[in-house]
Amino acid sequence: MKKIDEFIAGKLIEACGKQVNVSPVIAKENVKLPLIIYACESFEAVHTKTKLEGYWSNYTIDIYTETHEEGSALSDKVIDALDGVQSEIVEQCTIESGSVDYTTCYIHTLKFRLAHE
Repeated sequence: MKKIDEFIAGKLIEACGKQVNVSPVIAKENVKLPLIIYACESFEAVHTKTKLEGYWSNYTIDIYTETHEEGSALSDKVIDALDGVQSEIVEQCTIESGSVDYTTCYIHTLKFRLAHE
């Protein structure tokens, strides 16, 4: 799973730039916005009769921003960076759903499904 986390983090930083804080699972205290948190919500093992073939992982990416417009722009960048991407370890990455909420900041949530080794 570490390889997939590193893959996701790398793609997020590449797409959104170093001015966006990227963190796995939870944020550090007093982190500044914009912030992206990614987490593997679940995964399924894919077996054949004789061996483990790979996994399907469901990742949630939450984008925290001060304005709706900034969150929408970052969401577009994340979708462009991840949807349909393939690599040596990722066979398939697909956007599954998304939503927007507001608490003390804007939160854009994107859900991706990845097939990987």
